[in-house]
Amino acid sequence: MQAHRAMASSGVGLLISGNVMVDGSSLEAPRNVVIEDDRHIDNFRRWSAVTAGTPTRFILQLSHPGRQTMRGNALPGRRQDVTAPSAVPLSTGVDGLFRSPRALREAEITDIIGRFARAAEVAAAAGFHGVQLHAAHGYLLNQFLSPLSNQRTDQWGGSLENRMRLLIEVFRAVRKATPENSWSPSSSIPLTSSAVDSSPMTP
Repeated sequence: MQAHRAMASSGVGLLISGNVMVDGSSLEAPRNVVIEDDRHIDNFRRWSAVTAGTPTRFILQLSHPGRQTMRGNALPGRRQDVTAPSAVPLSTGVDGLFRSPRALREAEITDIIGRFARAAEVAAAAGFHGVQLHAAHGYLLNQFLSPLSNQRTDQWGGSLENRMRLLIEVFRAVRKATPENSWSPSSSIPLTSSAVDSSPMTP
């Protein structure tokens, strides 16, 4: 928080947080920030307030790691769940770092869409200026985009249109959950952006 406050005070125009997870059972790294509901909204309000008195805009980067869920990473008391578009393991050359994923079921995909929307809703209520959907660097949304990691034959895989479906549905759900007047009044528009790298990934 101190680092973000220092950057805002320096005159930087935009701050983008690191990975903020939408599922406490699937974490990218130890001590990831997680938004599943508004139970910690006061902490998020303190975080967003680091830009108070400055022109800096602060947006949260929302993410789900999918098969890049590092072994053993989950909130206390949670059973780790490693899911992906398809049961295609991540090859890193480091044995034991990642567990092999299982393919997501339809109902679980719907749940993940809702998780992104809920996290965005909490971010807006906490005073952030927008969210970024992290669809790059091999995380879940990127895994759906790639024909190497997405080998599904249903509406979520196959053609480019189908592989894009999850990202588009998450975007639509976020927009529906966060109408323009829900974001911080100091921002003229809600910043809902997507960092997308659709280049093939190593399976």
